[in-house]
Amino acid sequence: MSFGFGVGDFLAVLRLSNEIRKRLIAAPGEFRAVSEEVRSLRIILQDIDDLESEQGLTDHQQKEVRIISQGCFHVLSDLESTLDRYQELDTRAIGVRGKARRVWKRATWDHGEINDCRQRVAANVSAFSLLLGKIDSTLTIAIKDGVDRLNLHQEDQKRQEILNWLRPVDDLHSQQQFDFLRRRQDGRGLWFLQSNEFQVVNHLEQKFASDQGVAVAYLYCNFGQRREQKLEHLLESILRQLVQQQSSIDTSVEALYDEHKRRGGRPRLEAIHNALLSTAASSFKVFILIDALDECPSESLNGLLSQVFSLQNSCDTSTNFFATSRYIPDVVSIFEKQNVISMDIRASPDDVGKYLENHMSRLPSFVARNPQLQQEIVQEISKAVDGMFLLACFHLHSLIGKRSPRAVRNTLQKLPFGSEGYDTVYNGAMERIEEQTSDQTLLAKQVLSWIICAKWSMTIVQLQHALAIELGDKVFDVDNITEIDAIVSVCAGLIIINEETHVVRLVHYTTQQYFERTWNSWFPNAHCEIGRICLTYLLLDAFGSGICETQDAYISRLDRFPLYEYASRNWAYHIQQQCGTTEENLILELFDDIPKTAACSQTLTIGRYYSWASKTRKRTPAQMTWVHLAAYWGLSKILKLLIDNKNTIDVEDASKRTPLSWASKNGHEQAIRVLLENGANIEYKDKYGQTPLFHAVHNGQEGATDVLLKYGANPRVKDDNGHITRR
Repeated sequence: MSFGFGVGDFLAVLRLSNEIRKRLIAAPGEFRAVSEEVRSLRIILQDIDDLESEQGLTDHQQKEVRIISQGCFHVLSDLESTLDRYQELDTRAIGVRGKARRVWKRATWDHGEINDCRQRVAANVSAFSLLLGKIDSTLTIAIKDGVDRLNLHQEDQKRQEILNWLRPVDDLHSQQQFDFLRRRQDGRGLWFLQSNEFQVVNHLEQKFASDQGVAVAYLYCNFGQRREQKLEHLLESILRQLVQQQSSIDTSVEALYDEHKRRGGRPRLEAIHNALLSTAASSFKVFILIDALDECPSESLNGLLSQVFSLQNSCDTSTNFFATSRYIPDVVSIFEKQNVISMDIRASPDDVGKYLENHMSRLPSFVARNPQLQQEIVQEISKAVDGMFLLACFHLHSLIGKRSPRAVRNTLQKLPFGSEGYDTVYNGAMERIEEQTSDQTLLAKQVLSWIICAKWSMTIVQLQHALAIELGDKVFDVDNITEIDAIVSVCAGLIIINEETHVVRLVHYTTQQYFERTWNSWFPNAHCEIGRICLTYLLLDAFGSGICETQDAYISRLDRFPLYEYASRNWAYHIQQQCGTTEENLILELFDDIPKTAACSQTLTIGRYYSWASKTRKRTPAQMTWVHLAAYWGLSKILKLLIDNKNTIDVEDASKRTPLSWASKNGHEQAIRVLLENGANIEYKDKYGQTPLFHAVHNGQEGATDVLLKYGANPRVKDDNGHITRR
């Protein structure tokens, strides 16, 4: 095995699968199915190992192997723990090498646990099989194009640079694909997979599986990841996937990359659209699959569908589109105008029944001893959910902790029916949270506050750091970190953690909708408390050294303090929602500490994956002053206080940008008014000859543009490249 990265992950999985396979030889009948899945997994792992040794894998393929391997190792470790409970060493049973053999205990098997192990192993078999198929397909393309050409493409640094530029390093959609495979309930949804309507798609995918002229791109929309689902981001992701499956990069994409590498920034919508048309036209067929359209942000949805339909209608492309969505009239009306085949997808009673039977072990032990009660649970919950699978999960969770069969039956009789039951379910979950101890209730509300009110999705380690910080802390105390199990358990089933991305999110889009309506009742001071935590984090002594001089030092800072980037970029957003005297004092304390302010500013000007020219190149924090920062974040009250204290209003940063330039770029209308009413130069040009109005227009800030024009900004002023401001 010659993997140059994460070698331990893959080899550990391969070794562990061999060990478990040996332990399952001559296993009781209950473990036969698990044994077969482990055998299949071991064969696929060996195939990938052999393939890498003979052919080598691309960086992207290596990354996918690592991602799946990490999840697979956890699954096999859990299976090993299960086997440890059902096996023991018998010193009387000596093997040929003189070692004690493992023998199976006489016990009542937990069929639900065993079946769950089998399903999780099977999900990893599916994930590795899918990856192996993609690798084989890539090798087939390479053989057809010639070995020399393949080697050239693999070594082509520019190709990888373009792919990384189209979308950042972490591929959320491929990770989501694996997460769905991992959590899929075996045997669910067979009626849909076997339907005539679905067979059309299935037939096409099988027919063109190894055809180099066919490209497949997929998106998973998620209600809780709206920051990552801007229209430009979604289209760039589709473009990246199409480009990645082609033997050579289309000239339009290469030209797009060269242009923006030279002048910086991201491509505009029109440029992405043209690159998509050109790239799709170079494929014989294109399949685009989008899951959960209804969870796509409304400001992106119409544009996304318009772009896909435009690809379909282009005479130069053959684009097939497959999408899923809950019943939303606006979405349905868009598709009714197209010639589409549609189906209604609901959880069948068999689907719900299988899930409940496989998770009955979560309930009190008296349920396991009462088959009649188990049957009643399945019947009553299946009847109440009316095809909505999530409700089955919550209804089952509501039975955990019941003390008697009578208590279970009483709860079953009161289950709410159908979609009207969501609010009842969520209200009940919050009531259970408030019935916990005061510390548990506080923890649950802090967790939910962060998940619901944060500007972007939080990973579990970011959340742990947020929960560990207390007002007045100067040193981060690792002893104050809350365990993951404690975080999940106090939230009454309302949150889940993605095992691949480690992102913590609400369990369903309806949960998000519920809290968007009610959060102010449950967590009235959420933004204020989050803002305090962010500011306290930025004031830790660890950041007193100021900016990082190298990329390695900068990345090390973000790794050691995972909440730092979020706190630097978003503290002001939360303060703007709710701000009092305590928060104002923290802001002034931060601004009064020049090294910590500089460190915070550095995070605003670069990101983790920013291309530093070299590892020793110093990245300055753009020499931003307090006035710059207050304008950048739109802190009008703080801005006025700084101006009253005789701070220079037209001070320049490293790019000769004034506070008014930053306020205009970020669309802070009130901050613009404060600056202009206190004498800011409305036509002040930065190092590129660009005025505040130029930045407002080119960042789509219509409100800021209107304010600047009202105060007399000249829309005909040219920058150093001869460009004028175009609205």
